[in-house]
Amino acid sequence: MSAKDKLRLELTDKAESCSPLPAAWGRMAESLRRLPAYRQAKQVFTDPAPCIKQIRLNALMDGKELIMPSPSLKEGFYLLRANDIPFKQRLHAVGYKGLVEFGHRLSLPDCRKLKISFFVTSPLAWNDLGYRLGDGKGFFDLSFAVLSELQATAEGAVVCGVVGRGQKVVSIPQDPWDVRLDYAACENKIIEFPQAEKEKAVIFWEKLEKKRIKKITPLWQLKHPAAG
Repeated sequence: MSAKDKLRLELTDKAESCSPLPAAWGRMAESLRRLPAYRQAKQVFTDPAPCIKQIRLNALMDGKELIMPSPSLKEGFYLLRANDIPFKQRLHAVGYKGLVEFGHRLSLPDCRKLKISFFVTSPLAWNDLGYRLGDGKGFFDLSFAVLSELQATAEGAVVCGVVGRGQKVVSIPQDPWDVRLDYAACENKIIEFPQAEKEKAVIFWEKLEKKRIKKITPLWQLKHPAAG
């Protein structure tokens, strides 16, 4: 068992009590809304976590384009635009059930036209250096790497985690593909992390099993352009 998996196992029993409380989700979304990086962003990417749903809705209401991954990243990414969605359906649209109904599935050429400058995720744990621990499925890191490979991320793109205070740990093991946080939205404040110069995110093909590449459409198409 890896050091990360051991930490995940330790956190599993208390994850529900440590995660951001639903009563705080709205406040956290509003706090993020005041960040200059969010206000300047024209395109926002978020994972599908329930605690980020208000942030996704805010992005649409604020006239931004919202990009979300399909379930398990199997079909790549979807784009949501407020003008394409009836006002009363927007809350439904930013959940997985509404994503396919109201979102536009992006092809690789579509993705190459994106310039996403604000990313939001919900880590299982975080620390004072901005390191984050995901759920072990790797979809946020992989999404970031794929979008970077497609030049769909803006220079200086910001990554924010929506976190609970109880999810804070002292140390988190790191892999080369792990995406660090620039900000964390806690229940009562925004934390900014000091950042060293960021390296360009890349896909570590040698770490991906062939069967996983085949299951994830954008990976398969990047690996086998002729088949796309």
